[in-house]
Amino acid sequence: MKRLTLTLAVLAAACSSSDKPEITVFIAAPASVALGGTTQLVFNATAGATLTIDQGVGDVTGKTTVTVTPTADTTYTLTATKGGKTSTRTAAVSVTASPSAAFRITGPAATVAGVPVDFTIAAVDTAGAVNPNYRGTVQFVSDDEQGTMSGNLAFSAADSGQKTVSATFRTAGPRLFVVQDTSVATAQGIAQVRVAAADASQLVVSGVPLTAVAGDQLAVTVTARDAFGNVADGFTGTVTFTSSDPAASLPADFTFTAGDKGSHSFSVMLSTAGNATVTVSSASLTPGSGQVNVKHGVTNLSVAFAGAEAWAGSPATATVTAQDKFGNRVTNYTGTVAFTSSDAAASVPANVTFAAADNGQVAVNVTFNTIGAQTFTATDTAAASVTGSGSQTVHGLVYTNPATGGKVRLVANATSSSSVVQLDLVSNTSLFPLTAGTNDTVRNGAFAAGMNLPLDTTKVGPDTALLVTTPPTTVPASSAVLNLGTGTQAKGAAIANGVLYSGISQKRVDPSAGPGANNQRGDVAVRPFPGAASFYYSVRLKLTPGAAPGTVFDGQALATNLKFHAAVRDRSGSDVFSGTTDFAIGKLEVK
Repeated sequence: MKRLTLTLAVLAAACSSSDKPEITVFIAAPASVALGGTTQLVFNATAGATLTIDQGVGDVTGKTTVTVTPTADTTYTLTATKGGKTSTRTAAVSVTASPSAAFRITGPAATVAGVPVDFTIAAVDTAGAVNPNYRGTVQFVSDDEQGTMSGNLAFSAADSGQKTVSATFRTAGPRLFVVQDTSVATAQGIAQVRVAAADASQLVVSGVPLTAVAGDQLAVTVTARDAFGNVADGFTGTVTFTSSDPAASLPADFTFTAGDKGSHSFSVMLSTAGNATVTVSSASLTPGSGQVNVKHGVTNLSVAFAGAEAWAGSPATATVTAQDKFGNRVTNYTGTVAFTSSDAAASVPANVTFAAADNGQVAVNVTFNTIGAQTFTATDTAAASVTGSGSQTVHGLVYTNPATGGKVRLVANATSSSSVVQLDLVSNTSLFPLTAGTNDTVRNGAFAAGMNLPLDTTKVGPDTALLVTTPPTTVPASSAVLNLGTGTQAKGAAIANGVLYSGISQKRVDPSAGPGANNQRGDVAVRPFPGAASFYYSVRLKLTPGAAPGTVFDGQALATNLKFHAAVRDRSGSDVFSGTTDFAIGKLEVK
């Protein structure tokens, strides 16, 4: 029983299988087409079967071929139906995109740096017609290294062979824009665009050397550039120069013209040693600058005093500096310098050799002794051209002897100088007629002399010895009028309260010493100056350093000065000579 059932099932299955429609052929000819091309689907099936093909083809009953135009790789399925039973079979068609022979680029002929521009890219065939079936991928390149191009771009069916892309150029000049198929190197297109510079945004200084010598004329170029470094050849602004070197010689403000095309050359001179910066600026633009290390120029010497004035007999400090003509110190100078002065009486220092530790500068002292404008000069002993001078107005004492007249005169001793004057008080008339007789009977003549002389104590002071009683040995020679003896000296001098006090007196002796004893301290016959027996005493006054020019005392003005007193007295204490009537006083000044 089981065997009979199985046999019937097999027979039923065999009968059912033989009733299915049969598809004997289903192929695509050709099986591969270019995009946009057609192919034939060829098929054959059991007679009487209904035939359909998918992918939009539809019912093909009664046909053996159908033409299709696939837009992409496509697998078609043929279905045969008969007696409620179906059979299927497939055929595949591969589609290759249509290649482009070249690309046509349409866009602007000119643009401005930094401004995006659009280009239309068209894939064309060998005849130059747009190929709407192009499905390739293109890349974009340019000779503008600063430019921004679109990334790789794939064409789709919707593009119909054309696409619009944007590019930004930043380097001025003629620039190339290239489109190239990523798979076919020969398929490309080229366009040229002239890129103009954008508006100026910065100034650039060029031509500044790394080092220069003070005083060199430096040729520097100032260029206006846009934000991308292009020369802004349309710049017509005004530029201003400044420098960290306060002694720099800089161009005046300059306004660019169209003819400058954004660049102009200038001359700059730097004078101060060290690192210096030259800066150029213009409204709203970023300034430009250049730095140079300035070296000192040819070595010379400079002599400088702390002030313009000096005083005779007092040391003045001079600073001697090795430097160039712009005042830059030559710190490595090690020369030997000798000193001279226009003042033949000056005391100048010995030669000085600069040491490395001096850094090109030493200080020396010079003492001038001649009134007026004087110079002090330093000269390199090995190179006479390396020299320099400093000047001083030298102040000192000048005494003008009184005019002819007076019974007693105050005259300048020949040893006087501009820093120390010795003033000799001398007789200008003879007292001999007043001394006739014996020593015991004559009581007239000169026994004491002195004076209170008002003077400006801001200008003079006492010398080491204010009062001198030794007769001068210079011509004309004199001898002492008053014999002071060898004991305690009756003499004295001082400056107090603006008055010079001075005086001397002989000493009296005891008459009991015997006849003629008084003669040891007696009167003498005074003789006129010059000559013997004319000298009373001297005062020595020294210039005060820093004293302002002006009068110390003036004999012409003493008549009304209550502080002035002067007299020569006899033994009895009576004035033989006194006041301005008998005393001739000159004028002492600081000049």
